[in-house]
Amino acid sequence: MNFDKVAFAKFLEQAKGKRSINKFGADAEVDPGYISRLMRCLIDSPPSAIIIGKLADRAYNNVSREDLMTAAGYLENEKEDQLQGSKKTEVEIDPNINVAYLGGVKHELTPEVARRLKEDIELFKRLKEEFQKEKGKSN
Repeated sequence: MNFDKVAFAKFLEQAKGKRSINKFGADAEVDPGYISRLMRCLIDSPPSAIIIGKLADRAYNNVSREDLMTAAGYLENEKEDQLQGSKKTEVEIDPNINVAYLGGVKHELTPEVARRLKEDIELFKRLKEEFQKEKGKSN
C-alpha cells in the first residue's frame, strides 16, 4: 500500500471546493482539523475507508471515492499496473458482516458504507465492461 499524501491532499482541496475546511468537515462529518492535517501532508498513514467514503460523499468538483482510495493506496493505479504488468488488487466485500478487504487490509464498515461500496464496485465493473466492448468495436 502506497499512501500518496500529495495526491490525496490535492484531491481533498478539489473536493473541498470553495467551502471552508470547517464547512467541508461539517458536511462530511469528519473533524476539520484532521482534514487540514491531511491537506498539509502532515499525516503519514491514509484515512480509513469509512472516512474516505464520508469525504467522497460530500466532495465537490467530481472527486470520486476511487480517486481518494487510489491516492490513499487502497486501490492500485491502473496506469502503474499497466506499466509494471502487475495484477489488480481485488476488493472483497462481505456486506453481511460489514467488512471489506482492500489491498489485503481488513476494514470494518458501517452497513450503509458496505452497501454503497459494493454498489460502486459493481457499477465500476459494468462500466469497465461496456468500455472494453466499445473499445473492441472501434478497433
